[in-house]
Amino acid sequence: MHVDPASPVVAVDVDGVLIPDAAEASEQLGYRPHQYDGPNPAGEHVTGTVWLHPEHGPWLRELTSRGAMLVWNTSWGPLAASWIARHLGLPEDLTVIEHRYPGIAWGHQRKLFDLYAWTGQRPTAVLDDEHGGKDPYDAERRTAEGIPTLLVPVNGYTGLRRHDIDQVHAWLDALPPTPPAPMTTDPFNPIR
Repeated sequence: MHVDPASPVVAVDVDGVLIPDAAEASEQLGYRPHQYDGPNPAGEHVTGTVWLHPEHGPWLRELTSRGAMLVWNTSWGPLAASWIARHLGLPEDLTVIEHRYPGIAWGHQRKLFDLYAWTGQRPTAVLDDEHGGKDPYDAERRTAEGIPTLLVPVNGYTGLRRHDIDQVHAWLDALPPTPPAPMTTDPFNPIR
């Protein structure tokens, strides 16, 4: 999949975002059951029901159609790309951000350190149900430094809802336009 290296990044968590915490209410919220039989992120064999919402794939594809790059920012790791993506109709080659230390510590969602190191200066939106108390300040600081950063606090009970996606759309609308890549005098030999 080709993505402009300056395109904004939308990082997606799985548990609490694409899979709601409220398994007992999943069907009423529009989620559908999928049977999983394979390794968990730690490599142990597990079986069980994974509840996924049929609208999540199309909603996330809306963002890519606007030029955003989706990446997995989840403890599911490569399983998000190989299993979750397939069930949501998303490409299976989405980048997976590897995490050395997941979870929240000292007021920070530690997944964000690895994500921000990977995105560098690119605008970054994060769809996650767990943010540390200091993470909004880090997002404000990054934005003030010219790196637009949006944290979307998804309700883990319900998982991703339309209003969460609409927040990302509004953020994309507000981003400054990306300058075109410089060209040489030969229009058939662009500098990249």
